Amino acid sequence: GRAGPHALAEALGCETAETFRALVRAEARCALLLAPAPSDADAGLHDPSLLRRLREREARILSVEPTPASVRDAAALGASDLDPVVHIGPLLRRSAGGSAALEAMETFGHVRVVALTALSRPGQGSLAARLIDAMDWALAVLGEPETVDACVHGPRSGAGLTLAPGESLATLTGEMTAHLRFATGASATLTLSDRSGRWFRGATMHGDAGVLRVVDGGLEWLDDAGAPSERTDTEASRPTGADAIGDALREAVEGRPSSVRPFDFLRTLAMAEAAVLSARTGQAESPATLLRMAGAA
Repeated sequence: GRAGPHALAEALGCETAETFRALVRAEARCALLLAPAPSDADAGLHDPSLLRRLREREARILSVEPTPASVRDAAALGASDLDPVVHIGPLLRRSAGGSAALEAMETFGHVRVVALTALSRPGQGSLAARLIDAMDWALAVLGEPETVDACVHGPRSGAGLTLAPGESLATLTGEMTAHLRFATGASATLTLSDRSGRWFRGATMHGDAGVLRVVDGGLEWLDDAGAPSERTDTEASRPTGADAIGDALREAVEGRPSSVRPFDFLRTLAMAEAAVLSARTGQAESPATLLRMAGAA
């Protein structure tokens, strides 16, 4: 509700802005977007001139939600207007465990199967946020999938009725499972929820070098015999959702190392939209087709 962001801002000693235009007028250097941005003209993120003004003064926006929330809108703006103003996060790929796992994969070798779980409580990001994070990880490890086959379950109301989960990324909520197929023969499964009891992100990669498990705080590498050859994750190193958002906000302000792969917004959005479309049609859908339809291929 309206009191929510104001109470949070007061606790953090920050100001609030009702629109992005107000954000520009306030000359804020950094903003945290915790809810999907509206798509009307006053939202600002659909206005290239406003984005350029933010970029000129080196302002940064960390958006927990995918913003813009469609391939068509993102393609219309272009990466030059979105980067480096809008940062999407927190991403598993940029967590301590995710970064360590991607470095380990240089010696781990070919990955055949990825099983990823991303769970959060209400208020820590929508199902769309979990989906974008999961697709970013799949893209980093396996590349762009040929097809995505997904199913979504909406949350239950107080009366026990199952509510509609939403037909677009901007309104997506509930639970999702998805199966991704790749041209290399590799595959990935996703289990996602924004109605879980607590924050958790973890991925298990199977390959010729054994099994590599990663969570926010670290990784575990098991060889073919099941013996751990490397482990950095401990119970004390596992962050909460607030920790993850805080780390992402700090990275947005300070900038990322040049060695970190940039966020591929269009391809990640296309993979996420393919999952939403698949859940609606009951058929496997192609991210490449969605990119072509948006004129972004």
